[in-house]
Amino acid sequence: MISGNSGMKRPHHITELLNIKPYREYYYIYTDHRTQLQYLISGKEIVENGFKIYLFGYQYRVCLYFREVYDREGRYEKLYYLLNGKGVSSVDEALKEMELLPLHSRYENFFSYDNLEKIRTYLIYKPDKKKKEEEISLPGKLDNELNSLIIEFSKYSKEKKSGEKVEKKFHNQLSSSRDFFQVWVAQNRKKKVTKWMMSCDEILPVKSKVETNREYLTFINLVLLKQLFIKKSDDEKIQIFFDELLLSKPITSILHKQSNGSSIHQRIELIKVLLTAFLLEKKKPAGKSISKKSIVQVSKKQDENEFLSLIKILLKENFVHSFMHLNEFEGITYFNKERFEELLRWLLLFNLIEIPSQIKERQADGSKLKIADFEKEIVKISKENFERFVELITKAETSGYDFIKFQIELDKEGEKKVIVKPINKRRRKV
Repeated sequence: MISGNSGMKRPHHITELLNIKPYREYYYIYTDHRTQLQYLISGKEIVENGFKIYLFGYQYRVCLYFREVYDREGRYEKLYYLLNGKGVSSVDEALKEMELLPLHSRYENFFSYDNLEKIRTYLIYKPDKKKKEEEISLPGKLDNELNSLIIEFSKYSKEKKSGEKVEKKFHNQLSSSRDFFQVWVAQNRKKKVTKWMMSCDEILPVKSKVETNREYLTFINLVLLKQLFIKKSDDEKIQIFFDELLLSKPITSILHKQSNGSSIHQRIELIKVLLTAFLLEKKKPAGKSISKKSIVQVSKKQDENEFLSLIKILLKENFVHSFMHLNEFEGITYFNKERFEELLRWLLLFNLIEIPSQIKERQADGSKLKIADFEKEIVKISKENFERFVELITKAETSGYDFIKFQIELDKEGEKKVIVKPINKRRRKV
């Protein structure tokens, strides 16, 4: 234990007491008992210049838990000069954060104000039909920064990702989002807006008025991470890999730019839950593509069951229990209403922005819907998705947010038989 109110210089006494090695490769970590901060010191400098602690009047420091580390690769030396005597909550975490700095910098660079505004414009701006040459596209600078991020991200991923493939998926996701928002914004700007659409727009995290706020920043984070993370081998490893890369650091920095919305810690939890939900959706067996004529044969009840199956799977996961704040009181397990609804709102949003691409995939025969029919189909399926959302909210309320009761209600719904009625062909008049 060493304490005092001024600089200390007793080289021989300290080095003998703590068995300090006078070599460049040896560093020592200790904890300040009062603040619980950790400090990194150089063995060579202690021997040559003494153990120095600079204190102001009436300050003191109690130094405990000395631990020796051998700096074979020069990592601790780099951190030592970076910290410059500053204490940190964990030297090991600070070392990791220093090594991940290139990745975190690339990630934050992608979220520049210019990029965010260009993406927002791309999503909602409708070109003038009279100006045939006018076309809205994403800037090349964004692709360059995305490619740099993918390369940096791949250094830490066991499976090397194809930059072109990830970039293409990112663009496809934004393209589908644009198709949805173009229709959604136009419908909500009409003089008369249907009640269901007004209600739906109110609860969507990113509404018809796409603003640069914390919801929008969360949305772009999810669109990006969805492409970086989704791989078959990442099954059940998203939570670990996310934490290993300390991605909460750059995301926190990005979200701090806006003050609205729920706490940043809650947002980080939400992002991890949704990334896993996206993976579970991807792992569903791909359905056969169908022709334009057979679109009407896709049963609404089948779609509902797919949505319900995802919710039921998520509700079995411990990290979802943690997010929903499951707690037991007098023998009943309750879940948090606000957190459950926030999770559903985001699942609804991502279901909606996938609708345009799903409609296009169904047209296997190469035929193309007219613009008016395409937009009607988006609105129709959006309404069905919103109805599912309302049903789930109602079930949660009627169960009294009793987790077991709610699960039983979902199981009952899933057991209902799906009946697909064949379409009767109209007889031609003779």
